[in-house]
Amino acid sequence: MPDLQSVRSSPTETWCFGAVHLDTLVHALIPLSADTSTPASFDESLGGVATNVATGLAKLAVPTHLFGAVGNDTAAETVKAMLATTQVHPHLSPLAGSATGRYSAFHQPDGTLALACVESRILEDAGPELVETWLADTPASDRPGIWFADANLPERLLERLADRKAGNLLAVDAVSRAKAPRLKSILAHCDLVFLNRSEASTLTGQPDETAPEELAEALHRMGARSIVLTLGSNGLLWSRGPSDLGLVAPLPVKLVDVTGAGDALIAGTLAGLAHSLPLEQAVLCGRKAAQLTLQSTGATAARLDWTSISRSIHEIQPA
Repeated sequence: MPDLQSVRSSPTETWCFGAVHLDTLVHALIPLSADTSTPASFDESLGGVATNVATGLAKLAVPTHLFGAVGNDTAAETVKAMLATTQVHPHLSPLAGSATGRYSAFHQPDGTLALACVESRILEDAGPELVETWLADTPASDRPGIWFADANLPERLLERLADRKAGNLLAVDAVSRAKAPRLKSILAHCDLVFLNRSEASTLTGQPDETAPEELAEALHRMGARSIVLTLGSNGLLWSRGPSDLGLVAPLPVKLVDVTGAGDALIAGTLAGLAHSLPLEQAVLCGRKAAQLTLQSTGATAARLDWTSISRSIHEIQPA
């Protein structure tokens, strides 16, 4: 199983497996009310955790391949057209009879999320043979790279990916409290796990008020090699073990849109690893990417670029 430090001499190429959605983001111009229509602006963009991470990585100068599924509908054509404007290399399997993933989010004028709905049955209904289709289309490489998978994939697909990871580094994201348990059977194969406090509590069976360090230790006991645990306004904790961990304070944010901030954190962190940084410095790149995304509309900040993100490792962390 590869060590995170070994990524320092590995190729930068990254493979992202998981959700491919068409997002509709609604920003209310006045406070939303349930019993009337509200003036708002509408934006349509790429979405889905794996897609957000892939597009973020591509903006951060990491050669990136995206593996997902789409239906035979107009949303699929829109997604393909949008991906064609990015540097991501898409590998989208068409699944007849399924609807392309959709996500709609409604934000209050201050940028906070009021309501969100998702259509994600396309992956829920897929069998493990979808992974074989993806891997048959995986570019040949004689050196290990980074694989990223999100828990929008059902457990059976995650297990098939974990079984086939070979020498690649496998990073995963828990996605939500409801989907976090899908990672339990593959934690021993995971080199890096991204999750928030509630997802960690659910996955480990620990109370919500458990200290972050104890949650990380529980995840290590379950097999996870390295962990990035987000703590909301308290920043994040990275850990490679009980005696090798650190807390990272958040950067100040002028909130515009919360969509995709967690995915940007993942993209920035993986980009740091792909650019030969150790985990404790890579998470600073992730923190900067998340800050920029929170201050932008859409799931991936237009201003993301590796030069500006990499400077963040030299920024003084706020107390």
